[in-house]
Amino acid sequence: NKMAYFISGGVSYSTFNVTGFNRLEGMNYTSGITPAIGVGADIVSKRQLGAIAMRFELLYSSLSIKGNSKLESSGDQLEREYTLKMSNITPAFSFLYSPFRGPSYRVYGGIGAAYNFSFYSRNEFKEVNTSENTTTTVEDMLKYEKAWLSIPASLGGIVNNFEFIFSAKILGTFERFVSVGAKCNTYSLRVAYRF
Repeated sequence: NKMAYFISGGVSYSTFNVTGFNRLEGMNYTSGITPAIGVGADIVSKRQLGAIAMRFELLYSSLSIKGNSKLESSGDQLEREYTLKMSNITPAFSFLYSPFRGPSYRVYGGIGAAYNFSFYSRNEFKEVNTSENTTTTVEDMLKYEKAWLSIPASLGGIVNNFEFIFSAKILGTFERFVSVGAKCNTYSLRVAYRF
C-alpha cells in the first residue's frame, strides 16, 4: 500500500425544506454558494493500479439558507422570514473504488461515514404584520443537533497530481424532531492537489 496526501477547495450548495411546522412550512427557501475546504490522506492499494483506496479526510463547510413567505391570517397580512447559517467541521472516512484507471489517472466512486460538528451562527424567524406594523422575532425556534452522523457518496477523477471531487450527502440530518421534518440535501464540488 502507498500513502497520498491532498488538500482541496471548492464550493457547496444545499436545498432545504420544512414540513410539519406551520410557521416554516411552505416557505420559498433559497441557498447561497458557500466554501468547502478539506485536507486528507488516501491509503491506496498497489494491486491492480490502485483499484481500491481508503480515504481519511477533515472537511470544513458552511450552510446559508433563507426562507420567505407571505400570507393572510385573521385579516392580517403577514410576511415571514427564516434565516439559518451554520458551519461544520467534519472528520470523514470512505472507501473508494476505481473502475477506470491507469498509471497516471483514476476515475472512482466512493461511499463512507462522516461525523459532523455543527455551529449555528444564526437561527432566526421573523414575522412582520404589515397590517398592524408590528414585528415578531424568535431566535432558535427549531433547535438543531450540534453533532450528527451522515453518509456521503462521491464521484471523482485523478490525473497526475490533480483531483476533481463531486460529493453528496445521501443520509443523515441535523434535526431530531418527532413531528417536524427539516430536510437538507448538500452537494459539493472541489478541486484537490495531491502530493
